[in-house]
Amino acid sequence: MNRFARGVRFTLVLSIITLAAVYLLLGYYYSDGFSYGTWINGIYCTGKSVEEVNELLKENVQYQTLSITDKDGALLEIYPEDIDLEYDYTESLKTRINNQNPLFWGLNLFAAYRSNIIPTINFDIDKLYRILADWEIFNSEQDLSVYIDFDKNGFFLVNEKESVPDFEAVLGKVNDAVYSEEAVLDLSQSDNCYKSIELTDDEIKIKDFFDKLNELQSPDISINIMNEDVTVTSSVAWEFLVTRDNYDDYRQEVSTKKQPWLGYFICNGAECALPSEEEVIYENDFVTDDDGNLYLSCSAIYDFASDLCDKYDTSYMIDDYLEKGSGEILISNNSKGNKGIYNTEEIYNYIKGYYLGENTEKSYSALLKDDVESHDGGLLGMTFIKVDMGEQELTYYVNGKESMRFPIVTGNVNRSRGTPSGIYNIYNKRHDTVLRGENYASFVHFLLGVYKGVGIHDASWRDEFGGEIYKSDGSHGCINCPSEEVEILWNQAEVGTPAILFY
Repeated sequence: MNRFARGVRFTLVLSIITLAAVYLLLGYYYSDGFSYGTWINGIYCTGKSVEEVNELLKENVQYQTLSITDKDGALLEIYPEDIDLEYDYTESLKTRINNQNPLFWGLNLFAAYRSNIIPTINFDIDKLYRILADWEIFNSEQDLSVYIDFDKNGFFLVNEKESVPDFEAVLGKVNDAVYSEEAVLDLSQSDNCYKSIELTDDEIKIKDFFDKLNELQSPDISINIMNEDVTVTSSVAWEFLVTRDNYDDYRQEVSTKKQPWLGYFICNGAECALPSEEEVIYENDFVTDDDGNLYLSCSAIYDFASDLCDKYDTSYMIDDYLEKGSGEILISNNSKGNKGIYNTEEIYNYIKGYYLGENTEKSYSALLKDDVESHDGGLLGMTFIKVDMGEQELTYYVNGKESMRFPIVTGNVNRSRGTPSGIYNIYNKRHDTVLRGENYASFVHFLLGVYKGVGIHDASWRDEFGGEIYKSDGSHGCINCPSEEVEILWNQAEVGTPAILFY
């Protein structure tokens, strides 16, 4: 072997020894810290001690606020500083550093060693306890009660002893949520967070009483009227019940031939009168008999039936026609002032009969009055005069839009001079003319002839219009209008303009 070869060999051996020494020295260096290429939870840890890495990881923690909601939407937010919440990675880091072999650090030259660890979480459980105990959802059990309340949907039972938050169960769930680093905790979605408290005998009686009440106020029967189903729900039927507040008013009712429903009531499935002031019994502010059965007012049932028929009337059909541009219009062909097109008494009898147990059908189709006639809405077109004699109001529509509206006085129904119902056309227009009839002659400035001797005209002799004047001081059949308004109508409406008159 020549000198050159020996030199190369010596250099090579020396290099290997040097590299080995450097490798071993670095291994020794890493024995007191994390090995080369070590990343933990995204933090570069090479050469750093457990204490150093722990501080870096703690600085990198995103402390979360825990938001807790209960079944009724109450919110409680717990901030980390409220409970002295701390994160500590020491134990996990010690385990990680003890498991590394300093002599194998070179393997990390080819691929970095990345890992994630979970911290130990510490907080003051006593502070957490106090924060929860102060939350408004944890009322004293002595403050909880059972009672009947009321809103727009009727009477309802409030049972504060049902589904009561269980403090110990909630505390456990919150404790787990903190340890699990959860940001949101919905108690309504967590098992066993609510409990029921046993009711007292008096509270059981209130609950049983409400069951009776709710059965009466929630018949859930329906009336089909004008192709719509109107359901008698608790938002309607609660008004049928007799209570301490309305007892005195109902005691004043007196039945008449025209209003036989006044002064009559239903109790325990039978028609009856109200008990006298000396005999009346109140239970939970409701009037009851000796057995706790509630009273229903027949007049309140009739009022509901009447209001229903008032809503679904000819005016309702005209509005529907204007919206759709076509359709049928029903008119009660009378001049006696009988409002509406549906038979109110029949609807009343159906509802009353249901409470009396005389019928069990849950649905009823409203009946039209015998004198109702059907008209094609097309007869009106989109420019016409509407005379609502039930409301004592005239409306003029032009191209489907309301142009003007004003109060009127129509025929005196108490003297059999009611204005006739129907669809007519303006057949003439007269200015400064005298209206003549039996025992009268009236000068008017503006007249639109509607039907035979019936016209729309001014009435300078009147100071008031609208209301119920027509019932006792109405016209001879014509439609009396305020002078200023009828002049505008006279100038705008042409001969041939349709006019629909109805009660």
